[in-house]
Amino acid sequence: MIAWERACLSRNRPVAQVGQAMHRILRQELAPLLADSPPALRQDFAHYLATRLQGTVPGAPLHPEAFASLTALEADRVTWDEIKVALHQTGLQQGLQQGVQQGLEQGKAQSLAEFVALYWNEAVGQAFQARLAHREARDWPSLRALRAAYAAGRDPCALLEADGPAPGANGRPAANA
Repeated sequence: MIAWERACLSRNRPVAQVGQAMHRILRQELAPLLADSPPALRQDFAHYLATRLQGTVPGAPLHPEAFASLTALEADRVTWDEIKVALHQTGLQQGLQQGVQQGLEQGKAQSLAEFVALYWNEAVGQAFQARLAHREARDWPSLRALRAAYAAGRDPCALLEADGPAPGANGRPAANA
């Protein structure tokens, strides 16, 4: 069990090595040790191993029966390539979500910079876009704030200054600032 815990706790150990450790423990250590043991003890070991496996390898596709029987756990032991694929897909989904968020932010930044270039001039638009890159998206001015700055004859880059106008509703610069 110490070897199993070490396999589960090792951060640098590849998933395949965790699987190999589980397989070795099931076949070589637990099977002979628990062969004549009461069913409840075998179920406890199965539950422990399956729960620990899922905690170590999130998304490990185990059937509910694997938590009740060492035989079912061994039979349900999917190939570690499948687990790697599941982990890879989870990583892809997270990356996709991050990419979508970044894409939305880039699109919003581009739209704001184009608005500034259109209403002021290209040089001001480029300066505005450069300053956007150094600010969190939540701190960017709204189109309403930019229109108000244009109507008031103010520099739109002032809306991006660290000590700029006081924020209005939802943390956006006030339209009359």
